[in-house]
Amino acid sequence: MFGYVTWQSYDVAKREINVFTARATEALKDEQFDRAMRYALLAYPARGQLPWTTPFSTELEGKLAGAALSAQLHRQLEGHSGTVWSAAFSADGKRVVTASQDNTARIWDAESG
Repeated sequence: MFGYVTWQSYDVAKREINVFTARATEALKDEQFDRAMRYALLAYPARGQLPWTTPFSTELEGKLAGAALSAQLHRQLEGHSGTVWSAAFSADGKRVVTASQDNTARIWDAESG
């Protein structure tokens, strides 16, 4: 039973990767590089404790890398004194939250920084 559930979970994740890879491809064709990166990151699987249970896609990595190389830097957020370990956009894209090695978290206005 555990094997079947694991396989089902893997299969669903693999299908999600295929859908988001297709969306990232379309966004790249439309030169919407930020959107392509968001699609690629949405599907990019976090490595699990058991690597063989986590799907992997070199095509998805290629879309992410291509979009990142083509995108323009919109804003550089400066304020942490340590390495930023994590960053996430709000659902509406208006704010960014970051967490840093300096033991601080910051909320940024995405438009003004």
